[in-house]
Amino acid sequence: MDFERIADELYGLPPREFVRRRGEFAKKLRGDGERGLAQSVSQLRRPTLAAWAINQWARADPDGVDDLLTLGSELAGAQRRASAELLRTLSARRAELITRSVAAVAKVAGVHEATFSEAAAREVTQTLRAALADDRVADAVRRGRLAAAAEYSGFGPAAVFVVPEQSDDDSGSRSDSVSAGEVSETVGSPAVSAERAVSAEQIEVARSAVSTAEAVARDADTAVARRQHELDAAEERVAGLAERAESLRAELARCDDELRFARKVVEAAHEEHQRASQVVRDSRDRLDEARRLLDDLGGPTARADRRRAGSAALRQARPRR
Repeated sequence: MDFERIADELYGLPPREFVRRRGEFAKKLRGDGERGLAQSVSQLRRPTLAAWAINQWARADPDGVDDLLTLGSELAGAQRRASAELLRTLSARRAELITRSVAAVAKVAGVHEATFSEAAAREVTQTLRAALADDRVADAVRRGRLAAAAEYSGFGPAAVFVVPEQSDDDSGSRSDSVSAGEVSETVGSPAVSAERAVSAEQIEVARSAVSTAEAVARDADTAVARRQHELDAAEERVAGLAERAESLRAELARCDDELRFARKVVEAAHEEHQRASQVVRDSRDRLDEARRLLDDLGGPTARADRRRAGSAALRQARPRR
């Protein structure tokens, strides 16, 4: 086993498995008599969530990492040449690339079912910005061996924890972080001087960004005013419909009352009709009975008289409409 392969495997694992696997490697190396390598492996730090997510992105999308880090080289060249126009173009591209890269890192974390918080997104953003300005951070990002997030203030190398290189005369005792001396040595470097030389151009870029943001804010205010007008019109229409609905409900109530009254009238007329029909049936029964009685008492003349009398009685018994 060699240090590079072990480091690659460890920083490709989920953070919860890092410590266990690191201990297994160190134990085996000590058993094999490779105590120096075992010590180097033992000193490898467990990555934070943000660092782990960037490491996985570097493994899953090396082309995306190369696109971002190549832009860092182009920015450094533009700063050395103090090219304001090129700096503006590259600065806009840097913002776009970082946003896209952070989204890609979050997506990779989601594939591994890891919770990617806003704080982690901020750390990833800071680290990718540092990678554009610091070669050491860029190398750690490209190799997928970050142990913690990095920040870059614009003076000297970024403060970053990365996996140390394994050398013949160094068994891994070197600190994972950049020392204060290393930072101070680079403050006066040509790259820093070039960066200071173009600070005015960077301010101009920032002013342009502010102007763009103000224009966006004005457009947003106009959109809000338009939406408010639409809301007022909608509320007025709702009020009108509510008033109409109330009127229709009152009209419906009146119709229900009239319907109930009409049904009662029909019911009363039906009962009256039934009573009249019963009177007619009773009258016909009495007439038939009277005819039979007369038939028993008299002859044909009497029967004719009885029929005439019966017809007159029947007419009188019929209800008048």
